[in-house]
Amino acid sequence: MLKKTLILIISLLILNISYGKNLIPDFSLVSEDGKIITRDSLKGKPSVLIFWGIHCSSCRKELPQINKLYKKYKDKVNF
Repeated sequence: MLKKTLILIISLLILNISYGKNLIPDFSLVSEDGKIITRDSLKGKPSVLIFWGIHCSSCRKELPQINKLYKKYKDKVNF
């Protein structure tokens, strides 16, 4: 499952680079630390959105790998 998830994430990153258009509508979110995140604030880097729930055991299992990816690519990718 983790391998398939990583392949999907990498594929989406490649597609984003290849076909990067304004496919995302304008939005505004407030992060846990109070930072306002908008579509425009994410421009210039690929972005990874991860949807998970505490009840999802496979979601919890992939978090260590997501953390490794974050540490490796945090300057190049929006997480």
